[in-house]
Amino acid sequence: MIKSLRSQLLLIFLAIALIPLTTVMGIGYVTAQQTLEEELSKSLRAIAARQGAQLNRIQRERLSEVGLMAQLPLVVDALAQTQSGLDPLNRYARQLVQERGYENLYLVNRQGVVVYSARSAPELGKVLFTDFPDTELTRVCERVAKILETDCSDFRIHPPTGKASTFIATPVLGAGAVLGVLAWRA
Repeated sequence: MIKSLRSQLLLIFLAIALIPLTTVMGIGYVTAQQTLEEELSKSLRAIAARQGAQLNRIQRERLSEVGLMAQLPLVVDALAQTQSGLDPLNRYARQLVQERGYENLYLVNRQGVVVYSARSAPELGKVLFTDFPDTELTRVCERVAKILETDCSDFRIHPPTGKASTFIATPVLGAGAVLGVLAWRA
C-alpha cells in the first residue's frame, strides 16, 4: 500500500507541476508566434510601401519622359510628314528603346494606323481599331486621344507579340490639333 501511495503521490505531484508548466509553455509559444507574425507583417508592409513608392516614382518619371518626347519636333514632324520625317526619329528612337529598356516605340496617327515602330512589329502599317481592337495598345491610344493626357495601360499579354506588356502613351500635338499618339511598350 505504501508503494501505491508513494506512486499515487508522485503522479499527483507530477501532474501538479506539469499541468501549469505545459500551460505556461503553450501560452508562451502562442504569444511568441503572434509577436513574430506581427513583426514579420510590419516588416513586409514597410518593404511593400518602399517598393510601391519606388514604382510610383519610376512611373511618374516614365510618364513625364513620354510626354516630353511627344513634344519633340522630330516626333511631331514624323507624324505630320509620315515617311520623310522617320529617318531622324529612327536613330533617336532606337537609341532610346535600347538605353531605357523599352520593348518598342510606336507612332499612331489620328486614323489609328501604326505609322512607325522602332523595332519590327506586327502592328506596323495596321489600323489598331480594326486589326487589333482588343489590345491594351489600342485601348490606351483611344483613351489618350480622348483625354489628351499621358496615360498608362494595364499590364497584360499583348496578343500580337505574345508577351506581357504595358503601354505608356501620350498625344502628339501639332498646329493646334492632335496628330496622333506616341506609345512605348514596356
